[in-house]
Amino acid sequence: MSNVEVTEKETATFECEVSKPKQVAEWYQAGGKIEPGVGDWSRFRTEVDGQIHRLIIESAQLDDAEKYSCSIKDKKTSAKLTVKGKPRLCENIHRIHRRLKQAQTFAI
Repeated sequence: MSNVEVTEKETATFECEVSKPKQVAEWYQAGGKIEPGVGDWSRFRTEVDGQIHRLIIESAQLDDAEKYSCSIKDKKTSAKLTVKGKPRLCENIHRIHRRLKQAQTFAI
């Protein structure tokens, strides 16, 4: 498993490859078992494609940034999710204002 970095509201996907197909994977967030599609886990889902197991987090939120683990029998692998905040409207307006000011300076 590899670390994943997304911007909030994007989809985050963890992949865990196993040596044999038809194994059952359990997923954990910061040590607590994930129950995809249930309650607080409604934005989480799992997929299996042969020997690849995926944990998919739809519309990632800042508080989803945690350590995630995939466990199959006695084997376990972990990775970290980093969720970056989207620039806020005021930050974008200030950035545009600075660019316009720079463009006016060059135009003189």
